[in-house]
Amino acid sequence: MLIAAVPDVEGVDPEDRVPALASSVVAQVLEELEGRRIESLPVMVATRETNEVFDEERGKHLARRIAASLKPPAVLLPPSIMRGNAAGFLALARAKQAIESGAHSLVLVVGADSELGIDNLEQLDDTGRLASPTSKWGYTPGEGAGSLLLASSVLVRQLALPTLATLRAVATASEPVPRASDDVCIGEGLSSVFRQLVSRVDYPRETISSQYCDLNGERYRTEEFLFATQRVHPNAFREVEDFVAAAECWGNVGAAAGPLQCVLAIEAHRRGYGRGPLSMIWCSSEGRTRGGALLEFAA
Repeated sequence: MLIAAVPDVEGVDPEDRVPALASSVVAQVLEELEGRRIESLPVMVATRETNEVFDEERGKHLARRIAASLKPPAVLLPPSIMRGNAAGFLALARAKQAIESGAHSLVLVVGADSELGIDNLEQLDDTGRLASPTSKWGYTPGEGAGSLLLASSVLVRQLALPTLATLRAVATASEPVPRASDDVCIGEGLSSVFRQLVSRVDYPRETISSQYCDLNGERYRTEEFLFATQRVHPNAFREVEDFVAAAECWGNVGAAAGPLQCVLAIEAHRRGYGRGPLSMIWCSSEGRTRGGALLEFAA
């Protein structure tokens, strides 16, 4: 069995792994606020999907634990978003709306998850979904956390915050034929996300120069992506089928996938090897939720 565990939480009790991962990344983000007067910090938390092991009450408790660990004091914005891999984009969409409406000028988005619980690993193994010599289409379960600090342009100037990227668009959709269905999925949900994001691109003057996604090796996910690529104009992309699948490196990280992949795109540009000014990031959850974002970087 292959798993992708985070060394920093080795030996930590399973119930405490996700809060520990979240606290670690949030601390890095909040370093940017040191010395700046912030009385309270609105936060949105994205976690794994509910199932027979992880129910809604556990999800709410996890979100409260993550928020309670933050300094300055955090205001947990309801509702908790328990939608798995694409949950971070629901959180980003709500955070963006809150800022644009004037309800908040600063929102912290946190996505954290671990697929390494014994019950979850046993379930994946029983259904043949773990990557192994006998499972060609299996995947590697992982764990992680990602965090993004969104701010209005006015607050950015007031606090002299560094701008790492501009969130040009966020898109979410529902897939009518999720993986567990007996029907054939033709990628309608992911296609909707692609179309919404591409509609914000002024092609051919500009193109999406890079993609970051959560494809993990499962056939269902690959076929869904291929269907979606056929429903958008190829001129909107530098290469529509060229993407970075981070799960190849850090495994399937669940609800951390969206924020982490945004961070991956940001770091690529910050370090000087990001391609072009527009990056598209997208994810598909185990259930029906699909989501994505379009990040714009200064030339």
